[in-house]
Amino acid sequence: MSQSNTEIAWDAVLEAIPDVERWNLNLPRLVADNGPEFKKYAQAEAGKRGYLWSTTAKMYVHPWRMIPCTHPGKLLGVGWRSGQLRVIFRDGSYESTKMNVPSWTAMSIVDSKTPDALYQSIKG
Repeated sequence: MSQSNTEIAWDAVLEAIPDVERWNLNLPRLVADNGPEFKKYAQAEAGKRGYLWSTTAKMYVHPWRMIPCTHPGKLLGVGWRSGQLRVIFRDGSYESTKMNVPSWTAMSIVDSKTPDALYQSIKG
């Protein structure tokens, strides 16, 4: 399936947006200028880039980079982004902490021999 001239132009516009912050700044104007078809096209491109839509923040966000725990228990991996800690459990569920957690905390959990207990103490 080949792209239309419009889609080729949209590709060029979207390729010029280098990161999620500028994506969020430019997307409202671009959707207003190009209509709902562009919005769908941009949503598909956001998915290809790995951007996630935050329903609470009403904007796209970086996906969490999860690092596997060295000694997994119930806790398999840890991620940190902008002061917030997120963990993934063996059953596939996620849990996030409140903001203002130091970045070194995530690596402490990753390297811990007892990541479950350490996470509970940090969370607690």
